[in-house]
Amino acid sequence: MVHLLSMLDFIQSLPFAQIAAATADARRYKLSGHRLLEAIPEAMPVMEAYEDYQRRQTALVALAARIPSP
Repeated sequence: MVHLLSMLDFIQSLPFAQIAAATADARRYKLSGHRLLEAIPEAMPVMEAYEDYQRRQTALVALAARIPSP
């Protein structure tokens, strides 16, 4: 339960306005994600949030795999 609540808190703290701006810039300049980070430093929090999300998701999937099926 703690992992799920932690993921919920994390999702609620995501910088959605920055994500939208970085995505719009990427489309406008036709940049890949990594190139976007090099060109627009303000996009770095988006990448850090994505990496943190991936770590949390992996932990939750591993936890769910250990729960026996009914």
